[in-house]
Amino acid sequence: MKTMLFVFFLLAGVLSAQTKQDVQQAITRGLGFLKSRQDAQSGHWVMTEDPALSALVLSALIQNPAGAGASEELQKGYTFLLKNVQPDGGIYTKARANYNTAICLMALVLRARPEDEEVIRRASRYVAHQQNDADTLGKADNPFDGGIGYGGGQGGAHADLSNTSFALEALYYSKKLFQDTSKPIEKQDDLNWDAAIQFVSRCQNRKESNDQPWAGADKNNTGAFGYTPVRRLHVLAKKTEVPFQCVTMAASATQACSASFTPALRRKTRE
Repeated sequence: MKTMLFVFFLLAGVLSAQTKQDVQQAITRGLGFLKSRQDAQSGHWVMTEDPALSALVLSALIQNPAGAGASEELQKGYTFLLKNVQPDGGIYTKARANYNTAICLMALVLRARPEDEEVIRRASRYVAHQQNDADTLGKADNPFDGGIGYGGGQGGAHADLSNTSFALEALYYSKKLFQDTSKPIEKQDDLNWDAAIQFVSRCQNRKESNDQPWAGADKNNTGAFGYTPVRRLHVLAKKTEVPFQCVTMAASATQACSASFTPALRRKTRE
């Protein structure tokens, strides 16, 4: 999300005044459409069961380059999110606990109100503790180690690049938020960023950085990303098996890397 805004402003620097105006008009119209789809009573979008869907809209509204303001839609939407805060710190109803919490956490971080600090801190702790460390603790001996899945009711180790990217982005910016306020996240409540980097690397079809046995086998998709580090196979009409890789996962990987690699690079620079 932040990456997309960075690209937008980067491009804005080389666009003509007319193009910038056209882009802002398109954004304004898009946000207007989203506002018109809000439930006037509850403040949610789409469905109440997944507050993440409302959080995605709120994140778009509050990042309007022209300024978000204190609109009624924002107030109602954030009030709805906060009603879904659970005793364990997560922000969800029943299912997809991590997915919902991570995306709601990002929306709250973008607003960055001091009165939401404790909710943000507890949600950050909840998401960080969803990180997989199966089999031998402290060792990346399971393909899913370091990643994060949907959360809530999943049996055994599971993680995917989509959920991990949402989690990494939210955790990185919430961590940065508390660093700016001189109240850093405690070590035991932080993510294992090195393990997260390895998980993302294991999702890529690149044998130089992926230690999984399938990496590099598909020469036609070198560098592409899969949904998980476990080779997913699709059977084509001629019964040929190919790895499952797509543009969507490449976007998720970019989002994840923008968050997970930054702390690692900073640490290596200090060393």
